[in-house]
Amino acid sequence: MPNFGRTVTSVTLLTLLIALGGAPLAAINYLGDRGGACVTLGAGGTHVVTMTNGTTVGSTLLVIGMVSAGAAATGTPVVDTRANSWVLAHTYTAANGSRLFIYETRIAPGKNHSAGDTVTLSFSGGSGQKSCAILSNWSGLVAPSSVDRMNGASGNSATPTVATNGPTVQANEVLIASFGFLAATGGFTYAFPFNPLSGVCDAPHCMFPGYYLLNATGNYSATPTTANVTNWGGLLVTLKGDNTIFADGFENSTTSNWSATVP
Repeated sequence: MPNFGRTVTSVTLLTLLIALGGAPLAAINYLGDRGGACVTLGAGGTHVVTMTNGTTVGSTLLVIGMVSAGAAATGTPVVDTRANSWVLAHTYTAANGSRLFIYETRIAPGKNHSAGDTVTLSFSGGSGQKSCAILSNWSGLVAPSSVDRMNGASGNSATPTVATNGPTVQANEVLIASFGFLAATGGFTYAFPFNPLSGVCDAPHCMFPGYYLLNATGNYSATPTTANVTNWGGLLVTLKGDNTIFADGFENSTTSNWSATVP
């Protein structure tokens, strides 16, 4: 008889989990957006985003943003009320002059947010420029940086498109895309299997992010549509899910005495 007590080895239990239909993985979950807006930058070059909801320890908070030409990132581009550590996932400067970017942080113990907390973006040379940004909360991602694939693209069309710069390395990932516009789109639509995140506008400056949960390795692209032919910039990243499995088959279990990572 198999030993299901805490002395069972990782090899034995991993073999058993696979025999029963495969080891469970930590699912990537979209927890919701946490605020966002477009603002005109003042002399200080800061954009303060007030959080509409809190975050939980261990979740990942993304800043997905766009800033118009002339505004450059400072040495400390993102800070939050709780002093979490932020890393750049990707940035891309489009032909229309906009710069798109995504920053991420894993919420550290004792540093989870409450509604009313803030995330501040800082820019140099940005007075009078437009900054658009949203906060998006996720669970199931590896600790930053969780980036696998990334890319950026520019064009002048009604079918903006940006594709990964190669196949993803694992099946359990989420693709985050964001498109920025400095002229009226007449309407913007993500098609299935993409889901829209919160779009933000100070017309005609608009940013429209979205996501696609991936369950297989491969090359991927985002191709939304606009009603008008217009100049656009697009950014894409794929973020890796946490493929750690635990002795009892659940993520972050307090009863697990070993863990293993699967490809």
